[in-house]
Amino acid sequence: MNGKVLIFHLSRYGYADYAAGLIDHLPIEDGLIYLSKYHSVPISKAFQTITTYRNGFEFLLSSLFLLPGFLRKIHREIRKQQVGVAYFPGFHYWDLPLIWVCKWGKVAVVYTVHDGILHEGENHWSHRWLQKASIRAADHLIFLTRYMREETLKSWKNAPPSSIIAHGPIQLPGLSTLHRHSPNLKLLFLGRIGQYKGIKLLLNALEVAENDIWEHLTIAGQPLYDFKKPDHPKINLIGRWLSEGEMVSLLHEHDLLILPYQSATQSGVVALGIAAAIPMICTKVGGLPEQLAENEAVWAAPNSTDILEAIRFLSKNPAAYDAIHQQLLKKRENVSWHPLAQKTASILSSYLSRQ
Repeated sequence: MNGKVLIFHLSRYGYADYAAGLIDHLPIEDGLIYLSKYHSVPISKAFQTITTYRNGFEFLLSSLFLLPGFLRKIHREIRKQQVGVAYFPGFHYWDLPLIWVCKWGKVAVVYTVHDGILHEGENHWSHRWLQKASIRAADHLIFLTRYMREETLKSWKNAPPSSIIAHGPIQLPGLSTLHRHSPNLKLLFLGRIGQYKGIKLLLNALEVAENDIWEHLTIAGQPLYDFKKPDHPKINLIGRWLSEGEMVSLLHEHDLLILPYQSATQSGVVALGIAAAIPMICTKVGGLPEQLAENEAVWAAPNSTDILEAIRFLSKNPAAYDAIHQQLLKKRENVSWHPLAQKTASILSSYLSRQ
């Protein structure tokens, strides 16, 4: 790719695996990459770090005293380096002022939309306004699923050009793909614990489940609301952000990954499940069916009865469990970041060619 490209990935955790996987595989010959000083997933390309924030107090101080200097620096870089396009691989609270600086400098903005609409329990007005404003300010939008694009743009007149480029695999160091069937299934819910993710549906299903079809359930992830651990001896809660090593250990220790979502634009957990080739139960909602084929998961309606039936089915059918595992092994071999990054690079190049 020829020309100057700016890339901003300032989030600590959100979209970190996606951003790192894509940035590492973008064929960038001449670019400036900015990461948060507190980034959680390393990249192999040369980059500069920016001090952002880790909590509300730091957000206030950094936004008042550090962000203005960073914006001036970017403005100088745009003028000096003749930057043609800026790419944002995911949402961050500082995106909008950065986009304004880019637009002021006549730099095209390409923006990947992970959640074009807020889910239940994510109704913070500031998050909603900043996310919507950032999306609307972009010159080109990249969506991870067709469902996400339709939901985001359905009430938008004169929407900018957009593309659909799927989420790539999340390859964590040391991740094994070895999984064997057990009738007494070890169940895993992984990822941020939001109300829309259907935890209550799963818990209601397990309240009436036979003891011999599940050994235990681990719920692991940062709660987005006041979620309390159920008073059940077979249910464990790890209510915080997880390290890569912790996620790897959990995937190794469990037989089945469950996504009981009530709504979903897409899911990075699915990408992680594919990388681990761990059989999954998914509710057929939103963009999830675009990420997995019919024979690559057990599908359920978003209700407790269907979720319980899916658990029973996999508990009593080792052949079905093994077949899904084999399908995921094949999918894992055929999915890579390289073609996804090439598609993204093609979009960036199209704007560079207009300079």
